[in-house]
Amino acid sequence: MRNLSLLLAVTCLSISGCQKNNDLKPQAGSVKDLSPAFAASNDCLRRPRTTDVYVTGISMPVGDQSNAILWKNGTRINLSPAGSGSEAYGIAVRGSDVYVVGDAMINGQRQAVYWKNGVRHALDYGTSATFASEAFDITLDGNDVYIVGDYNDLVHNNQAMLWKNGHAHNLGYTPFGSGARAVKLKGSDVYVAGYSAINDTVYYIATYWKNGVPHRLENSENFSFVNGMVITGNDIYIAGETYPVSSQVETVVYWKNGHKHNVQYNATASAIAIIDHNIYIAGTNVLDLNSQQFQAAYWKNGVLTALGGIGPGDFGRDIQIAGNNVYLLAVKPYGAVLFKNGDGTDIPDMNPSRLLVVQH
Repeated sequence: MRNLSLLLAVTCLSISGCQKNNDLKPQAGSVKDLSPAFAASNDCLRRPRTTDVYVTGISMPVGDQSNAILWKNGTRINLSPAGSGSEAYGIAVRGSDVYVVGDAMINGQRQAVYWKNGVRHALDYGTSATFASEAFDITLDGNDVYIVGDYNDLVHNNQAMLWKNGHAHNLGYTPFGSGARAVKLKGSDVYVAGYSAINDTVYYIATYWKNGVPHRLENSENFSFVNGMVITGNDIYIAGETYPVSSQVETVVYWKNGHKHNVQYNATASAIAIIDHNIYIAGTNVLDLNSQQFQAAYWKNGVLTALGGIGPGDFGRDIQIAGNNVYLLAVKPYGAVLFKNGDGTDIPDMNPSRLLVVQH
């Protein structure tokens, strides 16, 4: 399942406006003719905003000899030693603290972990010995840290997991398996998006949990996937794709408050962002499945924009909107490419997972 989740996939950041901050206050006496309140409100006018761009991923070639990577503004940071078999996925930033979630080989077992400012912390499931677990997404709320992923042991299929401040909660409600790919908060409500199995042959049905209660987004025996979620106002958007067994044609879709909207046939989705009521979905345009001809792409309100070349290793992975800038993270056979308004920057020797753009 890990290889499939790498191909098909899950953090969308809400960009805030300029706020009063002691670090941005002018030096004493520099605004003598302005009232303190007016001076503070004009920090944005006097100081340009800075932008930090983070990318998480895995060193290439991917496998037991890979290692988790954080890329920040062009600088590569190894989160674990080369050849350690670790992987990095979701990311969140709070002040000067940078959190990355993923997994690492610990005592010969693959275990869900998170790194805080480069220091690794293991995520356990109760007191049982972990057979295999992975963490895919993270969100922060005050001092609380929410992380979602999967857990598996020798007896059960994958089970969707939520860790709150390191304490594990099993979200699985079917013996046939489930998994979690995204987590978001709305007030005191915790939403987790992922998949659950109907039976022992249909493993992927798009599902979300609200405060631990599951809701299937599809109710057929066709495959459906979830790879991104964002909450804006009272609306919950979940992006993914459906894969009817009869036609075997993947279709990019999004669910708004549980109602499905088709976007494009012969395509897959990996992330979603909502800005000013505009819906952006990152993913892959499938030109020819038999010859493995793919394009990294995104859709804005259903309109396709394809970026980069065409080939067997070209996939769209994540999308972020900051101001007037559209950032698309893409996968290439040789590594990653970060597109900003269509202009690409190579990130070599890295299979990318997630993108985060933070404006200060």
